This record gives sequence, C-alpha cells and structure tokens, in this order.
Amino acid sequence: GSSANYTFNQYSRQDVGSLGEGNDHSFSLANNESFGDRSQHSLLTSASYVHRENQFDPSDDYNAHGNLDLEHRPNLNSIYDFTFDRYKTGDFTADNYNAQAQLRHQLYESLTSALIVQGADSEISDNDSEGSTRRFGGGFSETYTKRLGLEHRLRVSNTLLAEHVETQWDGQTLSIADETHTFGTGGPADSFFLNQ
Repeated sequence: GSSANYTFNQYSRQDVGSLGEGNDHSFSLANNESFGDRSQHSLLTSASYVHRENQFDPSDDYNAHGNLDLEHRPNLNSIYDFTFDRYKTGDFTADNYNAQAQLRHQLYESLTSALIVQGADSEISDNDSEGSTRRFGGGFSETYTKRLGLEHRLRVSNTLLAEHVETQWDGQTLSIADETHTFGTGGPADSFFLNQ
C-alpha cells in the first residue's frame, strides 16, 4: 500500500503581543510492503517535507524513516530502523540520523528477548559555529506477558543499554532549534531538561 498527501495551512495568531501570520506546505509519501512466501517480512518507508513561510522564522523540515522486519523463524526475527531529520531556518541547520537493529527471540509465548545495537549522529551549524554529537552502543531487553483472565494482562519489561557519547563543538554559543519537549517527562512536573 502507498499513500501521498499534501496539506496547506494558513494561519494568523496573536503571540506575545505581536501578530503572527504564515503559510505551511506539507508533503508526505509512505509505502508499506509485505513480502516473502508467507508475507512474513515487512518494509515500511516514509518521507515528508514541511515548508513554513512567515515573517520571523521561515523554515524547512525534511524527514525520512525506514523500518525492515525480517522473520527468520516463527520465533526469531530481526528489525532494522533508520530515521533522518533535517531542520533549516535562516543560517541554522540541524541534521539528525538514528539507526537501530534488533534480534528478537520468543522463547515462550509469554517471554520475548532482544539484543539491541543502536547509533545516532546529530550535527548542527550556523554562521558562527558548528558541532556534533555522536552516540553508539547496545544492550538487551526482556519482556514477560501473562494473560490474567479475559480482560486483564500483566506485562513486565526491562531494558539495559550502554552508550558511548562523543560531543565536539567549535564556537562561543550553542544554538538549538526545533527541540520539542513535554512537561513532566525527565524532570519535575513543571519543568523539563534540554537535550544539550
């Protein structure tokens, strides 16, 4: 199955005492495919582009994602995941790459184990400075699921990961743009921690 979408959004809003007006153009493509003699393998790919036109912070945002799930045996499969994001506004550019591979084994119907290898690269630059953060590592996870009657289920899971992180920075000021957060996650209820 495949899909293609375009969305146009025109907005006008009052923001901290000033009036903001702009247009957003969003394009997206997605493809979902099953293959193999029993359709036991799946490949999901998607890409999107958002162009924002306004007076103060026009921007371009590119996203791509791929997920490949291969079933080697009925109780053994491998999963490969890749994500790319580029955000650009003015002279600021941020590129983010994330990749993960898992080998997942189901010993019993209720017990699933996985070996995980993952890596990420983040590169940011503007007219005054540039920097990067690279991380790679791996670990394992265990998930136990037990059905309790017809309407309830008990699930216990744990994950242990170890990562190596390298950060390089050349400049006086570190600029971060388009960093989204949710209050109450990773900090007290009325705050959050910045990624950098």
